Amino acid sequence: MLLAGGVLLTLSTQSELFLWMNALHAPWADAFAPWLTVLGDGRTAALLPFMLFLINRPLAWRAALSLTLTLLLVQLGKQIMFPDALRPTAYFEALGTPIQHLIPGVEQHRHQSFPSGHTAAAFAMAALLCFIGPPQPLARSSAWIRQLILLVLAFVIGYTRVYLSQHFFEDVLAGSFLGVLSVTLTTVVWPLPGQQKGKQADSLVSISTTGASST
Repeated sequence: MLLAGGVLLTLSTQSELFLWMNALHAPWADAFAPWLTVLGDGRTAALLPFMLFLINRPLAWRAALSLTLTLLLVQLGKQIMFPDALRPTAYFEALGTPIQHLIPGVEQHRHQSFPSGHTAAAFAMAALLCFIGPPQPLARSSAWIRQLILLVLAFVIGYTRVYLSQHFFEDVLAGSFLGVLSVTLTTVVWPLPGQQKGKQADSLVSISTTGASST
């Protein structure tokens, strides 16, 4: 997905890509997008560790650490590295070409566009659930179907940020990368309990194999 998004950004400018996506609107999407985008809100993401705490405390602490790292990386981009990045509404107003399609009732933010925090949170949650597995009944489905569903849901949440004129495509792409990166780094530094057992088992197999060959 990152590769496909990078290709799109090289073939068109952020303005052209945004205007093309902004033109793809429908009444039903106008009604659902404001609700779907809430799934990537920081307050929604904060519920995940609390839910996991009721199921498995070690997983809950890892989820909290991953989401905290995601938040820190997003705020590093917004507050320090790119504080003057204009959001689409302010950007096109500065050019003298207002956005054609805006959904009534949706508050339009104007600054700190890069990266998309909602998208980062959505992909962080999706990556977490891909690594640790969701609760029943989704756990009964095969892994690739579950992961595909989570990826599509995260992608849709990211798309709503452009649809609602809150972000450019590159903001969403960066957010998706930061979300997955945070979870991956956390999992590497602090492996999940099942992964720790797997590593121990691999080590025991290696030791026994080595001992057998020596004998």
